[in-house]
Amino acid sequence: MADISVRREKRLSSEAWWAIGVFAIVVVPYGGYTITHPRIEYAFQNPHIQATPYIWPRGCAPRQYHDDDRISWSCVAESNRFDDAYKYGFVLGHGSAGYYRVGNDAVLITCGFRKDCEAENVVENAYYQRPLKSAFGSRHTAATRP
Repeated sequence: MADISVRREKRLSSEAWWAIGVFAIVVVPYGGYTITHPRIEYAFQNPHIQATPYIWPRGCAPRQYHDDDRISWSCVAESNRFDDAYKYGFVLGHGSAGYYRVGNDAVLITCGFRKDCEAENVVENAYYQRPLKSAFGSRHTAATRP
């Protein structure tokens, strides 16, 4: 008697091919993006930028902000935008409005749909004022000048 065996080919189901396609379309480009775009944590964190005394925009609470703090939309004033952030090694986050001067800090602000904003990255004391010489011979900074 002849030995006849039926060999079944193992094929992937259509659901498996669909999952592989989704993986290739979504995950692979994201991995390439994260490799080619540096993260915020690697930005240059010690800039020393000379600036005039800060004037708080109306509606922007004058306080010390920290990472992940809620921040008012009023703090996103074009007059305080830090356009040269890339020269200091700062990297913009996905969906961020950009870096803004808030007090003497550089703050990366991200705003949502309803103008709900968040301080994504705060670089403290990025700005300083040039010391001024008073009539009495002592030195004051512009921020502490009487």
